[in-house]
Amino acid sequence: MTQQLDTSRPAVRVSVVITAYEHEAYVGQAIEGALGQSGVPFEILVGDDCSSDRTREVVDEYARRHPEVIRTHHPDHNLGRGGKALFADLVSRSRGEYIAAFDGDDYWTSPDKLRLQTDHLNQHPECSMVFHNAVRHYEDGRRPDTLCNTPDRPTSVGWAELLGVNPVAACTPVFRRKVLDPLPDWYFDLPWGDWPLYFLAAEEGEIHYLPFVMGVYRIHGRGLFTGIPSLARRTDEVAFFERLAGVVPETHEAERRRRLAVAQARLASAHLRLGQGQPARERLAESFSTWPVDPTRLRRGQGERQRLVLWARTRIRSRWSRPGRPPTEVR
Repeated sequence: MTQQLDTSRPAVRVSVVITAYEHEAYVGQAIEGALGQSGVPFEILVGDDCSSDRTREVVDEYARRHPEVIRTHHPDHNLGRGGKALFADLVSRSRGEYIAAFDGDDYWTSPDKLRLQTDHLNQHPECSMVFHNAVRHYEDGRRPDTLCNTPDRPTSVGWAELLGVNPVAACTPVFRRKVLDPLPDWYFDLPWGDWPLYFLAAEEGEIHYLPFVMGVYRIHGRGLFTGIPSLARRTDEVAFFERLAGVVPETHEAERRRRLAVAQARLASAHLRLGQGQPARERLAESFSTWPVDPTRLRRGQGERQRLVLWARTRIRSRWSRPGRPPTEVR
């Protein structure tokens, strides 16, 4: 069910887009954080992708209490694609100059969030997206809360960093409308919906960071990424970097290939943990074929140590075409 747009309402500066699926326990807190924003005109669009719990009822109750701010869009069947199709529908129905998007299991903690980010975008026309720090909260309590970004985090993000690691908590960015409307076809073929948006922002301008902690990124067993087994996550990671071919600028294509090689090695490790030796050897051979071992990246956190350790563990026999080149054949 979709609420009709009231064209008599004044124009809004920011469209808050919330996508929800099986978020009965969380979506109220997400909406409350959005309703609490001040200093900038905004609208809230919430969509439920046919949850089996009471997510839709919770959303509709908030819309009934706040009809001047909240609009809903509830498809009559699950649109699939990991929520990306619903997200695209909500973006197309939004009216704001800027778009703040997040999932219904996260929430905002500062009433100044939208004002600070839109002020920054107004003052920096070269900036296409601005994000901020957030708390990473483990719902089961197995780990203490931590910050998503360290205090020495740089104030901008480039292509190389985006390819290396996703530094953006999904509940934190605000985009210029041109970044998201319309979304390209390749976006819908990727496993995840948030990370690719930051590549779109990088195509349109600069990505800036504000050090303020203004949201909570919730990690729980039913999350889109954390709620799936390790082997499936690693398979998705490989698919992600494979499908970015042709999307990443040529100047950063080498980094995409290197990240693909690391993802293939992680998939090999997931197979190995399940006792699946042959798939592990095959994925690791693909990793070395995609990107030979780079001695300059043997520092911790670069992924090369992991690949070499896996090679030893899986006992791959191989020929070396020249000194210093890693194995690329499986026997």
